[in-house]
Amino acid sequence: MKTAIVRYLLPHPGFKLNFDVVAGQPLRRQQAARGLELASTINIEELSDLDRVLSWQEKVFITLDVKPNVRGVYKSHLKHFLTWCQEQGFLRPQREEEWAIPVCYPGAKRTQSYGDKTAYPITNRHLLVPYRLKLEQLSECMQQQFREFESFWVDPHYSGYRPIPGAVEEMTYELCFRFILQLLGWLVLDKVDYYHQMRQHAHSKQERNPRYESDWLLVDSRPPVWIEELNKKYPPKNPDQIILEDLIPIIDIRSSNLDAWIVDDTLQQNSPDVSNQELLDEIQAELSAKNVSLSFGLVAKLGQALQQSHRLEEIRALRNLVQREEARERSKLAAQGAAQSVRSFLNNYIRWLKYQHNPLHKADGYRISSNYILKFYHGSMNWAKFLYRNITDSTMYPDYRDIAVIMELRKMRSEEENAPSRPNNISPVKRNPAWQELGRLLKKLLELCSPRLKVDEKWNINSGRLRLQRAVAKDFQRYLIVMFFRTIAPDRQHVVRELRVHDTLRLYHLNSEVEQHEEAPWDSKSKRYKVYYNTYTKLYYLDPADAKDETGNVPHRPIGKPFEWVVDLDATQTKTDRESSYRIPKIYNPELQAWLYGREDYSETWHNWPSRSGTKQKNRYRLEQFNWCGFVVPETKQLSGFRDIFQPNHDYVFTQKNGNPFSGKSLRGLYENIIWSHLGIRANPHGVRSSATDYFERQGMTDAESKSLAILKNHSPEMQDSSAYNKLKALEKTALASQMITEDFLREFGLNPDKYGLHNLDNGMTK
Repeated sequence: MKTAIVRYLLPHPGFKLNFDVVAGQPLRRQQAARGLELASTINIEELSDLDRVLSWQEKVFITLDVKPNVRGVYKSHLKHFLTWCQEQGFLRPQREEEWAIPVCYPGAKRTQSYGDKTAYPITNRHLLVPYRLKLEQLSECMQQQFREFESFWVDPHYSGYRPIPGAVEEMTYELCFRFILQLLGWLVLDKVDYYHQMRQHAHSKQERNPRYESDWLLVDSRPPVWIEELNKKYPPKNPDQIILEDLIPIIDIRSSNLDAWIVDDTLQQNSPDVSNQELLDEIQAELSAKNVSLSFGLVAKLGQALQQSHRLEEIRALRNLVQREEARERSKLAAQGAAQSVRSFLNNYIRWLKYQHNPLHKADGYRISSNYILKFYHGSMNWAKFLYRNITDSTMYPDYRDIAVIMELRKMRSEEENAPSRPNNISPVKRNPAWQELGRLLKKLLELCSPRLKVDEKWNINSGRLRLQRAVAKDFQRYLIVMFFRTIAPDRQHVVRELRVHDTLRLYHLNSEVEQHEEAPWDSKSKRYKVYYNTYTKLYYLDPADAKDETGNVPHRPIGKPFEWVVDLDATQTKTDRESSYRIPKIYNPELQAWLYGREDYSETWHNWPSRSGTKQKNRYRLEQFNWCGFVVPETKQLSGFRDIFQPNHDYVFTQKNGNPFSGKSLRGLYENIIWSHLGIRANPHGVRSSATDYFERQGMTDAESKSLAILKNHSPEMQDSSAYNKLKALEKTALASQMITEDFLREFGLNPDKYGLHNLDNGMTK
């Protein structure tokens, strides 16, 4: 015990004692006596922080080049001594952090056993046999046009002519792209054969699972007549024969291309003679009616009169005018016909799609949502805007108002948005998790980030076998994703999916006194902020002395300006086109720092990571101990964040295990799997918004707090109080009327409200 304290603790420079020891030489009796004398001058309160004292001893070990097996012995002795002092009341132990990663993995079971999620469907929706086309199935010409289509919408430096301002997010384009490929896949599809596939698919699933139920088990073996007619109207095509106009016909309405519509239609020679006076009277009558232009019939008469007068030049000019007007009218009619053909195509497809999900036309059958239908309109409209980019006159007709197809699609979109709809019957297994449930889930997910599997002894907590870094990194990300959804819950999931450091996730110094904010300096080469993390304050500072003092210790009270994480969204990154910002509570910073960059930790939790190749430890301690919470390569001693384990090929904060960024579907699926495996309910990220509103409403949220929460969700206070996001608030609006009716009923029949569990009503009523 004396050796652990005198030889391997007192030489630490933090004590500022004039006591030196020599590596490889034992202490002499005089040195040990002097060491004990110096130890008596140390304020025992300096040893209250157990982790900090063990980190001092670790630094002395490194200075004296102590062998790994010796380190373990004297570290254990020092820890026993300090723990005994705390039990005796000699040391006032620092309060344990209530929100921290435990040393050991909490038991063998990660989750509750709720069974397979797919065995508990939310609705009675039928999964369709996939028919969406893949890009490589199309011809080279179509693939090139799709690349141009992507550039038109995504590339901010698009070299061609784009009659719309700005580009769209890549995720938005991907969603549009998938729905266009689905429409093209339907053109390739044999609708009659697909009917038989759906029916056969249902029967094969019932053979594997007798409990399986589907309306497709009850349909006739022969498809309906309208599907056969639909198959004739849109016969299946080969994928390599699909062309642009299969979805959106292109009608060139530019004046410079009207020659294609002009035909050699000479003026009629056998028209009856018309007197000049009669002709003037007809022209005057039409002009008095405020016609924009003369009718074709009157123009023909005028031409006849000129012909009778042998005015050849005037006749030629008038004929050219008549033919161009006729060509303009014909192109207009053709454009309207193209618009109607697009409407007919989409209406037929939506009808077919509704039938696939509800073939028996049950009143309580599954109904595809308006939001899903609108995605097809949106994808078709984006495709049409690309095709008509060089035809529209954006100066005279901004926003494609001269294109009949696009105007028709907008009309269809408005009709669908305004159409009355009923929600589907939802299984009770689907509900929004309560706000408190999400909090307890976060605590559970934090515990699952433990680096060690078990504890072998009470005092030696470092003996448990380490988990693989990749497994811990996976748990870190799951915890952080749920944390972000709960912290900035109230916003859309794309905020979490597209979170990027120095773009939407920034380090700010916020000064409320002078109402100013300052962003930390950014290093574009290393792609990280030039700041230092303090493990005690959990904040960031510009001066390294605020992270570690001259003796290598972390200061409890740094003097520099603190910086904290803020999610900062500009107007282009929110649904309502207005800026929005959220603070990240600093309680989450240790895990966020470990995920992004890694951090030091002397709590005997993160020693001796396996190497990158995954080889196991051959002895109790490696040649060097790593007190780092993060991704460590032992050969280079390089510290990185857990995120780097997956070798991401993008700059987003969160990444899939294969290194690709999350898509909307993959991130939503990950969130749903976490909620299902831990809470046994089916939920999506969007439901957190309602959970937040319901909880804080019950807590007595003030009007100012309610308005602030609405701004956080990018909603108006009226929308926040609607039943869509606050069911309790909507019910409270009728609570007084319901109570009035109930009280009148009890009073009329002389009933006791306590007997019916209504003691909160008029308790003075008699039986």
